[in-house]
Amino acid sequence: MPVKIKSGDNIILAVTWTKIFMVDYKEKIIGDFTYPEITNINCNRDDDGQVTSFYISTIQNDEYSLSSPESEDIRDLVTGFLDGLKRRSKYAVAMQGNPNKISEGSQFLKFDKGDLLVLEKPWGKLQKMGQAWSFETNAA
Repeated sequence: MPVKIKSGDNIILAVTWTKIFMVDYKEKIIGDFTYPEITNINCNRDDDGQVTSFYISTIQNDEYSLSSPESEDIRDLVTGFLDGLKRRSKYAVAMQGNPNKISEGSQFLKFDKGDLLVLEKPWGKLQKMGQAWSFETNAA
């Protein structure tokens, strides 16, 4: 469920190694999401090229736009966690369904958007080996 944040609300963004928490001024957790839920995190710049805010997009198609003088540092920290998880993970979430027609006996995997895929090797090892293809199973 999306977190309800009104424009002008002051919140604390607590970044841990397992998830990101949004905490209100009463120190009540008003929302959280794990790293696998994050599809994008990026900074917005004003007309002078200064970073003024950042946004986080989730797999549920929720987008959170937050302002902080430390926007770039927050983005870099979260991106570092995401990159490390991607390199070590043997799991992937399908960002879109397989567009190929899958027939009986096909070697292509049938999957839909949001399905959990189990990789044969961690993603980082596949990239190091220069492999464009991998063997997977659909855990959904």
